[in-house]
Amino acid sequence: MKKLLLGLVVGTCLTVGWGSSLAAAAPADRPSLKNQVARQEVQANQEVAATYDDGQTVEQDTLNVQQLERLKKIKATLETDLQQTLENEKKFQMTLFLGMVNYRLNLYDEAGKCFDKAVALKPESVLARIEKIMILSKQTPSSAEQAKIILPELDQIIQYHPDGLLYYFWRIEENQKIKAYEPIIKDFTTLLTLADKPELQASLYNGRGLNYCQVKNYQAAEADFKQAMALTKVSSNLNDYKNNLAMTYKYLGKYEQALEEINEALKAEPDQANALDTKGDILVCLGRYAEAVPFFDKAISQRPEEGEIYYNRARAYEGLKKTELALADYQKAIELEGEHQKEAAAKVEELKQKKAEVKADEPKQKEPSVKADGLKTHEETAKAELKQKETAAKTEETKSK
Repeated sequence: MKKLLLGLVVGTCLTVGWGSSLAAAAPADRPSLKNQVARQEVQANQEVAATYDDGQTVEQDTLNVQQLERLKKIKATLETDLQQTLENEKKFQMTLFLGMVNYRLNLYDEAGKCFDKAVALKPESVLARIEKIMILSKQTPSSAEQAKIILPELDQIIQYHPDGLLYYFWRIEENQKIKAYEPIIKDFTTLLTLADKPELQASLYNGRGLNYCQVKNYQAAEADFKQAMALTKVSSNLNDYKNNLAMTYKYLGKYEQALEEINEALKAEPDQANALDTKGDILVCLGRYAEAVPFFDKAISQRPEEGEIYYNRARAYEGLKKTELALADYQKAIELEGEHQKEAAAKVEELKQKKAEVKADEPKQKEPSVKADGLKTHEETAKAELKQKETAAKTEETKSK
């Protein structure tokens, strides 16, 4: 469902070091979503860091030999001081900073243990859990596996900070990696109770509608896209929501309503690739294949690397019985990343099989004439032989007379 635009820009920024921070919001509402808890924790951690690292070595992007030696000394001093520290908050900050130092020294196992201790000392700490997530993610390259590691930590963060919009956005992003749509819908519903600005609410309705589509609850999706359209004042967002509503009507089999919505979107933005692709898709569903092709052509000219558009154009070519063109587009859809790669691969095999069957049938069609020719030749031979026998018999009869 690549063409179903989210509209809601959710960015998660993790910066390694004592300046670790997060930022996520819809563009128009970024100031209202800044995470106060994380900022306060970063400030407290900076104060501890300054005690040991006046030159801010931990924060440097690259480290030379002298800086690495300095970090090793900071590490040794922190470890000594920790053994003598009894005050819980100070011990937490020092343990957290020691984890960051170990991280910069590429001592990931030691860093992980430090962050585990920091979380145990202060379970509600956002910063400690973020640093823990960084270590766990470092050791797990697969995004789906990372999500499974990150999600329990986010669950804990949200348990301690249930009003933090950022954490719900981040959890949505991680659940998307493992296609856990029901939890995503639940988080969008929670966010709708927390958001207080119409444009953000519109984005949230749109986001929830997209995930309703993923679970094939198209009636709920239709209602959410209409809510989003009613709330937004941004024309580009409105056209995106119209596109999403048009696709939902298509899934519901309401093709005329789908065309009406997508025509409105194209009237406002004639060159919008998603809308062009959507219109072509709807026309294919109506069996209007020849009409659909130019819309796909124009969409591809805008986004030549989007496999889904090639897949849709291939469907149109297939409907027009242009097998070679359909095969070429299905092959292109396989080459490019997209949600229809598996379907495209299946279609390629199906069309190749059909071509092979047609080719196999071609000799069979000629066989009757070949056999006829053979039978005719055989018949002629038989007649000739019979004639020869009759002639020979007459000759013998004449001789005997």
